[in-house]
Amino acid sequence: MADEPNRNPRAQPPNHDPALGEIFNPQTSLVESLGNTVDSIRQIAVDLGVRPYKVHAVRVKWSGGEIGRGTPETVLDQAIVPTPRIRNVTSVNRESTTAGTSEKGNIRLDRISPRYTEDEIKYYFSTQSDLGVDEEGFVEIYVDERDGQTQRKRYVVSRVPERRPDKFDWVVTLRKQEDNRQRDRDYRDKRDKVWR
Repeated sequence: MADEPNRNPRAQPPNHDPALGEIFNPQTSLVESLGNTVDSIRQIAVDLGVRPYKVHAVRVKWSGGEIGRGTPETVLDQAIVPTPRIRNVTSVNRESTTAGTSEKGNIRLDRISPRYTEDEIKYYFSTQSDLGVDEEGFVEIYVDERDGQTQRKRYVVSRVPERRPDKFDWVVTLRKQEDNRQRDRDYRDKRDKVWR
């Protein structure tokens, strides 16, 4: 058992100050009350076309009892709104391999609405440990319709999401993953003839 600290010589230490304490009702704090306004302001950038991409949380369940076996069923394809800002895009690099090219690296989404709860963020930005053996959870980011139908680039969560009340947002770090969804929205490449 740790020793108790020496007696505080000050007349009124913080633990004995009745004006100090934990927040009594965080749901009515100023930060909480401004969440709707902040989202409305961020939506202006989306409406102006400044964010030319969409961000979707996706969950897929496979009928064969494990990932990649059987038929994939999309159980969640949810747009994250207002569209978050993508940071560090330059850290994703295209690498040449004997099998072709692949993209590797991390990006960061910020300005994710502060009105999402911790449980919602965990559900939308799930890690494999949050899912069953027959489920996949990932984030797809793709250019909006201004360029026609584009490929959805697939990312997985690489760090625990962080709530930033002082910036009115959540931040999620994502790692680029192979197996982008095809333009026809199929989860498997039609060129791959060996499906399990």
